[in-house]
Amino acid sequence: MLTFFQHILRHATTFIVSMIAFGMIADTNDNPFLALGALVASYLVINYVFKQIQFMRRRRKTSLTRKEFKHVTKQLQLAQTKIKSLNSAYLKVRSVNSFKQLHEMTSVAKNIVRLVRQTPEKFFAAEGFFYGHLDSAVELTEKYSFLSRQQVRDKEITIALSETTATLDDLTETLKLDLKDVLANDIEHLNNELDYVKYSSEKRKKQLEWRGEE
Repeated sequence: MLTFFQHILRHATTFIVSMIAFGMIADTNDNPFLALGALVASYLVINYVFKQIQFMRRRRKTSLTRKEFKHVTKQLQLAQTKIKSLNSAYLKVRSVNSFKQLHEMTSVAKNIVRLVRQTPEKFFAAEGFFYGHLDSAVELTEKYSFLSRQQVRDKEITIALSETTATLDDLTETLKLDLKDVLANDIEHLNNELDYVKYSSEKRKKQLEWRGEE
């Protein structure tokens, strides 16, 4: 759930501190293995501590408990792995229409994961996606890409592909509903802001009319 910049910052800082530790040991000891061991040990320890600090700061910006934050982080990691499977699967299909279909589904899935990564609290609005719908998408996509590449195309395979295509269409719509659930609070907040602006504008307009300024 950390950003790419945070990963780079952590590893860069860890490397610099580890090299300082390596230099200090090397200057006071002639044993190169001891210095190398100090380099490796300091890198692992510092990287771990720094990572925990980053996660703690990130969690404090949310309303989640430590346990909830760790759970959401784990689910995001699993989801990212599953999306990689989707990417590799839909690139193997031969039909342009199938490619477009699977690309759309994958794009929706990526969007959900991206939004939850940005705002971890949104995870609980998309539990169905993380616990079931994404798994179904991966399984169906892999089976479809496998069947579509077969040289044998008899009636049974054709029917199976047709049924899978229809199911993938339904699943894409389900993912879109999951995305809508994730965005529900944002939509509500936007509507409230719009209502407030409209109310303020109408109120100001009436005040100007009452003063005879309009």
